Amino acid sequence: DRPTVAGDVVLQDNELQPGARLLTPGMAHSGILSPKLEGELRSPTFTIEKPVVWYRVARFGGKPSPGRANKNGQVHLIVDGFQFVKNPLYGMLSINLKNDGVFRWIRQDARKFVGKNAYIELLDEDDGYLVVDRIVFSDGPQPPDAPNAHLLSILGSELAAKTPSQRFGSAIESVLDLWIDGELTNHPKHAGGIELVNALLGAGLADDEPLVDPTVALGAMEARRVVSDAVAAIRPAQRALAVADGTGEDVPLLVRGNHKKEGDLVGRRFLEVFHADEIEQPGSGRLEIAERMTDGDNPLLTRVIVNRLWHHHFGRGLVPTPDNFGVLGQKPSHPELLDWLADELVRRDWSLKQMTRLMVTSETYRQTSTKRDDATEVDPQNVLLHRANVRRLEGEAIRDSLLALSGRLDQRMGGPGVLPHLTPFMEGRGRPRSGPLDGEGRRSLYVNVRRNFLPPLFLAFDFPTPFTTTGRRSTSNVPAQALTLMNNPLVVQQAHGWAGRIQAYPPPEVRRYSEERLRERLGENADAAAFAKALDEAYLVLRIERLYTEAFGRLTSPAEMEAAIDFVVDRRKAYDRPNDPRVWQDLCHVLVNVKEFVYVP
Repeated sequence: DRPTVAGDVVLQDNELQPGARLLTPGMAHSGILSPKLEGELRSPTFTIEKPVVWYRVARFGGKPSPGRANKNGQVHLIVDGFQFVKNPLYGMLSINLKNDGVFRWIRQDARKFVGKNAYIELLDEDDGYLVVDRIVFSDGPQPPDAPNAHLLSILGSELAAKTPSQRFGSAIESVLDLWIDGELTNHPKHAGGIELVNALLGAGLADDEPLVDPTVALGAMEARRVVSDAVAAIRPAQRALAVADGTGEDVPLLVRGNHKKEGDLVGRRFLEVFHADEIEQPGSGRLEIAERMTDGDNPLLTRVIVNRLWHHHFGRGLVPTPDNFGVLGQKPSHPELLDWLADELVRRDWSLKQMTRLMVTSETYRQTSTKRDDATEVDPQNVLLHRANVRRLEGEAIRDSLLALSGRLDQRMGGPGVLPHLTPFMEGRGRPRSGPLDGEGRRSLYVNVRRNFLPPLFLAFDFPTPFTTTGRRSTSNVPAQALTLMNNPLVVQQAHGWAGRIQAYPPPEVRRYSEERLRERLGENADAAAFAKALDEAYLVLRIERLYTEAFGRLTSPAEMEAAIDFVVDRRKAYDRPNDPRVWQDLCHVLVNVKEFVYVP
């Protein structure tokens, strides 16, 4: 939360520079508290006025976290609030630092962005720490390193008559005395003395003979032990999307939307129709905008939220255009209900979970989709919700259902995403490495979205183009969807996995019970072949019932049971093996292709 000041100490535990170090003032240093802590630091926003940015920076590598590769520190120049694609066009705007503990000047070419607004971002992403000593904007060569002010002052004083070793010793002693007495300041002379002390410590010259009183040394050792214990207790960092407040910026009006024709600056404020006053806070103003949006005099936000909730639960919002509440959008079908839900959201402390519970426990949500002739005449489009709408699952839900049926679904929450699986036909610029076909079993929520390499299964089921937000997805019913469920490699793979699970069904305890009941019915002297046939028929019925329950959430009808049994018998004859795994694989694949699998009645 501040630059380093004279007298700051960092306790290091790495191979590059072990031990303690005094810190010179004015640095951005990510390891003062602990090298294990990770984070980001950004500068205020500024206008780029020079073509070159110079950084005097060092990265001190630490021990990598278990199961993770050690990462370098990074320096980014963020132009107009946008982090450019790193390579090959804008590679110099992102700099990876070497983990060698050496201060060096690094040059960054910014000539293409002179006159643009930008800020500098420093990233420390793993054990170790990042130190930035100076940042210089220049149109010339590398800035010179200033001589050590402390050493120059000593060489020019009354100590000049002493030998070089005596002068050096006096320089070290004077700094240590100031440090012990708490009198180090941010004066350049003292900063130079700190550099001399660190040079001595880094060279190992203080190992044989202590520089300070033994009592002080023992106290430092105990402090280091306490700090080391505290550092060891720090758990690895977990990543989450977050927003940090930046510098307040007013941007110009782009005349007719042309970014090359900038008009007058437009002050930061909420929509003028609701609040005309500009924001005068020194920061971004996000908090003040949030307060204006949630103000009781502004009914728009709450209505938009509850309408989107209603849209996701019922398939259609009370306002059918969830992205447009303006004059070009459609009017609400139940305006009084929309206003009541908006007020209810505020009364329930803005809890989306409580609003979801309210909606899904309502009589309207619990209706069936069975048509009624009398109501259909009055409300043919079901706008008034006299019944439930039949809804088709999204591509992500279909994929997750397939993984659940096969037993492959990984229900862990959080963690890194997985790359999408790429077929040989998915070519193009920036083609990433292909991920596994089943995405390691992770839910579709964790599959990376690559705009140019979208999974074919998702595209067949109306996955929106990820170029902008989509409040309402289109829903189609086209032959490509049936062909996808028939031929997509993921669908085939998961159907086979489902078949493997169902062949192991029923579990041993159910098998024992079934055999006992069957022997009681047939008698102890029943023919072995007849017993085996009856037992196979019983298991066949149990497995088919299990398939329908898992796929559709209901039991089979007599006609469905008869058709499924005939299908299994026919497949056994075709493969000439009663226990051929392809028999159940074919049946599972057929059930996945039933319309009821992708439609919620």
